[in-house]
Amino acid sequence: MPNANEIMSGLTSVISAVDIYSSRIIESNPVNKILTSYDAFLGAVAQGKDGIRNYLPSEEINSLTDNINKPLENV
Repeated sequence: MPNANEIMSGLTSVISAVDIYSSRIIESNPVNKILTSYDAFLGAVAQGKDGIRNYLPSEEINSLTDNINKPLENV
């Protein structure tokens, strides 16, 4: 099992990638920029699933990604 520093390092890498992507989005409407950034975040999570599986059981990964989508289901 990895230690907390290894897990945080992996999560920091994913967050950094999303920040870089969202800073490159050219969108004048702030709401659209947020939604596009959210899509980028979901894409990063989907791509990072395989790497994160090294640290968490797949049931926890699926629960995490399922919960990420819930806030926008009612929009």
